[in-house]
Amino acid sequence: MINRPSTRKRGVQLAPEGLQLVSQTVVQKWQALGGRGKLTREARAEILGVSIATAERLLAGRAVDRATVTLTFRNLSIAWEERYLVPEPSPAMPVEVVEIPRVSRRILVAGIGVGIVLAAVAGVSWFLMARQAALRNWDYDCNALLVEGNSLYHQGRFKEAADDVNQAISMARAHDAAASLSTSLRLAGDLAAAHGSFAEAKEHYQQALSLRQAMRQDACKPPILEAIGTLDTELGEYGEAQRNLTESLASYDAFKDPVGVAMAERDLGTVAFDQGRTAVADSWFHSSLRDVSGLGKPDIETDVKGRIALVLLNERRVDEARETLRSCLQYWTARRHPRWIALTEYQLGTVEAAAHHFGVARRLLAQSESGFRTVGDAAGVKKSEDWLVAKVGSAGAG
Repeated sequence: MINRPSTRKRGVQLAPEGLQLVSQTVVQKWQALGGRGKLTREARAEILGVSIATAERLLAGRAVDRATVTLTFRNLSIAWEERYLVPEPSPAMPVEVVEIPRVSRRILVAGIGVGIVLAAVAGVSWFLMARQAALRNWDYDCNALLVEGNSLYHQGRFKEAADDVNQAISMARAHDAAASLSTSLRLAGDLAAAHGSFAEAKEHYQQALSLRQAMRQDACKPPILEAIGTLDTELGEYGEAQRNLTESLASYDAFKDPVGVAMAERDLGTVAFDQGRTAVADSWFHSSLRDVSGLGKPDIETDVKGRIALVLLNERRVDEARETLRSCLQYWTARRHPRWIALTEYQLGTVEAAAHHFGVARRLLAQSESGFRTVGDAAGVKKSEDWLVAKVGSAGAG
């Protein structure tokens, strides 16, 4: 009797490197879309472009059909390579099974030898499976740290966020995992920028970008370019900011990321505003607001409205600016978001100072300084202090 190999098409499994790349790119996409809190099963499946059940099978390292794997890579804008799959075993040659009427001692010994060999093979297989599971567990833990760290950063809980990010960096370096390291460094750059350590932030961002370029992961570059452009704006390097943000906007648009487009437009508006080109700034801000409208991103909408208020102030439309910022402050207060509360208080303080309501301005700027200090935002503290000293000073109460 001849045992013939099955003609049933085998599924394929992602190798540890492929799992890591897909998992990290999902997190990157989710962050670029403004995701916060827990990354849900539904959100993962939507980003991958497959059903929830299929997404869970894929990310658990279980077998799925090849078409599904290539589809998810295309949806994530990752260049496909066969090395991301667990190698398929070579098809076994047909084995002829012969009936043996009785078992001799020699055959019995040989059988025991075969049994030992099979046990050894099983042991190696178990070891490899255990190793792969350990790699997947590490990857899951690292992703969890990054998701939590990102959420804590947006809540203004910088110290806790830094603890998570530093752990993720250590894990990524220990496993020589470039994708995880890039994501971790990007978030480390955000935290450094919030602390006012701009040189450190720039170094983190550049390292994160270099890693993505080396891996040819173009889909992961726009958020890093956006972060670099925002930092350039803080440093007053407007030419570099314009270049990085323009490239970021073009990439977001190429990858059909409407939230990313809105954020890059918002940031380009800030570059124009800081340069005194208020008409250009206003155009960018309103374009951003239009593009993000209806996407379920109220945080970004509120942020953009706050920036539009500063354009209104520049046009001496003080009452409209004040009303807009009060509405923004109500929103952030309801959200219990300390960093954004502090930022809006700072913006309102500048409005009241422009209206010569110096007592109100002083109170708002002092609250803003305190809020920034509480969350560890050294750059925000400095901005509030500068206004208190240089612009409001000891002017009469309003």
